[in-house]
Amino acid sequence: MEKYENLTSVIADNLTYYRKKSKLTQSELAEKLNYSDKSISKWERAEGVPDIYILVQLADLYGLTVNDFLTTKKKEKIANIYFSKILITLMSIALVWFIATLVFISLRIFASSTNENFKHWLIFIYALPISFILLIIFNDVFFKRTYNIIAVSGLCWTIALSLFLSLSFLENISLIFIVAIPFQVMIILFYIFLLKRKSK
Repeated sequence: MEKYENLTSVIADNLTYYRKKSKLTQSELAEKLNYSDKSISKWERAEGVPDIYILVQLADLYGLTVNDFLTTKKKEKIANIYFSKILITLMSIALVWFIATLVFISLRIFASSTNENFKHWLIFIYALPISFILLIIFNDVFFKRTYNIIAVSGLCWTIALSLFLSLSFLENISLIFIVAIPFQVMIILFYIFLLKRKSK
């Protein structure tokens, strides 16, 4: 009995892991298998196991073997993969700031005499929205999309900041922040909608 419970738990962990890795909700997976999402939820809570036919279908869907659902994954390997994804994301953002620094230094050395009105430090302000764009992309690829609310909000406000500082010579340019407020509200409402849809 203990061995059966242990195997059920292993299958449940693997079913959850591979579904999330494929960025599928329980409802989406249920639709693909022509099953109810209640059955998927039951399997993932280790309250039952899918029959062999379903395991074969899932293996085909994820590009795995049935055995992958029956064996315990090494936690260290998963942790290493997660750490690698974070490292790739941070290195990409660091590259943006390295390029911004090179551009800033080049402008200070070579372009200072040709255009004295240009504020060279704006290069770093422009690096902010680019960093948030990269964060959105890598978050979509590697992590949970629901976390994108922070990155999208950051993108909204850093674009507003970039425009405000770049066009500071225009009268009433500070109104750009008023425009950003409804965008922020729309972002929040959109992500609330996504969360509600996923929970169904």
